Amino acid sequence: MNFKCLVGLHKWKYTDAVYVNDQARMLASPTTRATRTCKVCGKYQEEDVHCLGLNPPQYTSTWYTIDKDNV
Repeated sequence: MNFKCLVGLHKWKYTDAVYVNDQARMLASPTTRATRTCKVCGKYQEEDVHCLGLNPPQYTSTWYTIDKDNV
């Protein structure tokens, strides 16, 4: 494993979330979540997005590490 990965400096490859329509995007309800994988160490994460309110639109996003064997 690379030293940079050990201290949290990963080189991410991103995959965008997939939404059925614009309304689903506005409500932060994807059919497939966004993912990212470190090109060096292989760490895999999924993005969890929540809509906090629509007037004005506010969102919160958190990346969770997922064990690749359980995907």
